[in-house]
Amino acid sequence: MNQKWLLYSLDPDLKLKQLKSDDFLEEEFDHIQTTALEQRVTEYDISCTLVGEDAHYKFASIVSRPYVMYSQWDLSLLDRKMLAIVWPRKASIYHQQVMEDFFQVLSRYDIVTISGGAPGIDTQCHQLSMQYGIPTVMVLWWWFGHYLHSTKRHELKAVRDSWGLVLSEFRLKEKPSKRSFPQRNRIVAGLAETVFLPGAARESGSLITVDFAIQMHKEVVSVPASIYQDGSSGTNEYISQQKINSIYDFEIFLERYFVRKGKDEAQGAYTWLDLTETQQCIIVSLKQHGWLGMERLSQESGLDTWELLVEMMELELQWAVWEKDVGVWDVK
Repeated sequence: MNQKWLLYSLDPDLKLKQLKSDDFLEEEFDHIQTTALEQRVTEYDISCTLVGEDAHYKFASIVSRPYVMYSQWDLSLLDRKMLAIVWPRKASIYHQQVMEDFFQVLSRYDIVTISGGAPGIDTQCHQLSMQYGIPTVMVLWWWFGHYLHSTKRHELKAVRDSWGLVLSEFRLKEKPSKRSFPQRNRIVAGLAETVFLPGAARESGSLITVDFAIQMHKEVVSVPASIYQDGSSGTNEYISQQKINSIYDFEIFLERYFVRKGKDEAQGAYTWLDLTETQQCIIVSLKQHGWLGMERLSQESGLDTWELLVEMMELELQWAVWEKDVGVWDVK
């Protein structure tokens, strides 16, 4: 266990600048007893990474890169593609329905969600993720100690029991300040491939996450909403300024960034959007007629024999069709 971060966690006067220094001497802090903290973090399964030494590469891409990162449970989730889901604390009925429908589609993809653990859509994101069997990452805006000794500990336990991950860059006894929220938000945006924001008012703090995501060249998307709905005035304004994109089809959006579950398996290995227009025409013909030979497929598709063979080979590689007999195909 790295002595540096133990000292940093216990001494409020120890600054990150000192911790990063090449001439940092642990001997100067011999008076600090770390045994109790070591026992505590072992009991609660808390670990710490000094970013830049053995940290995951994703941390390095975050604006104002964190130097110390506390974590609980499955750090291997960082290896997978993440979708950040953020929104203000008060969710309208419309946006709650959007979340329900979105997660029904989301559950079909190999994906990890990430959010900030705050009341509202953040909490709903973690709850729906667990409900649909999707791993989730909760980024705290407070010190771990607060969560471990409050009603929030049940939320952390639920994330743990669903094989999730909890992160915080705040030292274990550090209380939040005005800077805590944007600090947390930049980590949420930085670890994700893209950000989904169902809606936000003009003064919403979740737009801070959006601004960080844009700064880090991440796509942010939202859903269309009434111009009379205050809970979407901020996202509507960002859409009009072309800062974020409006989506109308969850499948089309998710296909751009994530892989559908079972994609590498023989069954259900392709999606309709994977296919070219010509390949879609071939699949439709096979579904209508059951199975077809070269001559009939050539007529249906308008391709010559060589072009058709190339397309059929592509479809076989995608597990969309199989060769029932020599020169005769059917859909999987």
